Amino acid sequence: MENTELLEAIGQMMDEKLAAQDKKMDEKLTVQKQEILGSVDEKFAEQDLRIMHNVSILFENEFQPQLTLLAEGQKAILDKLVAPSRVEAVESRVDICEVAIRQLSTDVKELKRTR
Repeated sequence: MENTELLEAIGQMMDEKLAAQDKKMDEKLTVQKQEILGSVDEKFAEQDLRIMHNVSILFENEFQPQLTLLAEGQKAILDKLVAPSRVEAVESRVDICEVAIRQLSTDVKELKRTR
């Protein structure tokens, strides 16, 4: 064998060894990547739970009392409002009074003319 053939053979052997090492490294990196992604997913899930818990506490401590006060204020306003049926009844009575006043006004004018 000549030197070039030996060099080519050595080069080919090195390529094969490097390819095998590359494959092993790729496999190790894939496993590590999966482990890291799994760990990150777990941490995100834990963080989501913490955030939801904190939001729940914030709602209970900050917004719930304010919403309760708002509802109480709204109830007080609604309690002061007159029922629509009562308003309609009063409007009907006012209409009747207006008709009666017109009639009485007409009667008074006629009485004044006759005097």
